[in-house]
Amino acid sequence: ICWCNKLNLLVAVSSSNSTNSIATSKDGYNWILYNLPGYNSTAGFGSVCWSEELNIVIAVNSTNLAYSYDGINWYYTNPGISINNVIWIKEYNIFLGTAAYGSFSYSYDGLNWTSLSHPVTGYWNNLCWVSELGD
Repeated sequence: ICWCNKLNLLVAVSSSNSTNSIATSKDGYNWILYNLPGYNSTAGFGSVCWSEELNIVIAVNSTNLAYSYDGINWYYTNPGISINNVIWIKEYNIFLGTAAYGSFSYSYDGLNWTSLSHPVTGYWNNLCWVSELGD
């Protein structure tokens, strides 16, 4: 779940329901489920992230990516690489994503992604950015 402050909206994703994998709420009690046109996967989404600076919310799971600029109209795209978890780092104006087998990726707009190479292997589940720690 993530909070989209400019939209005054909570966004939640489900990894087990491909039909209605995204839900939004203004109050945390009443939820609206969304169907994605063109999304034919058997899985939902595993991570959701909001960028206030870009005014975009994205949801990812493997090679599936959903995005919205208003929390109401949702679009589906295939980023071309696998992304299982995503965070926004506002200090660098960049999304950072992880996936299985040591894969990292980044995006400046949430839609176009580039893989990163590094020597560490393994399944990376989560990311966290702490701005107080600096560069």
